[in-house]
Amino acid sequence: MNDIGKNNVSIRDQKPLEESMRLAAIMARDEHIQYIIVDTEEAGLVSFGLAHKLAAALEAQYFKIDDLKAQALVNIVKGEYS
Repeated sequence: MNDIGKNNVSIRDQKPLEESMRLAAIMARDEHIQYIIVDTEEAGLVSFGLAHKLAAALEAQYFKIDDLKAQALVNIVKGEYS
């Protein structure tokens, strides 16, 4: 299983997921930064939807990895994705 981007240890005393969402909400306050979230969770019987929740907390654009191709990623970075 690929754990890239998954939090498993918190910085302080909160649970890792709670801390991640709290930090994302703080990060979203910076109007100079725009975020994108690319959901790499594989489809299966159980879906946690954590990337979608993180995108909401960050006020980020949300994409499923299966929907993106290289040119789409380039366009997102350039701000040209619709």
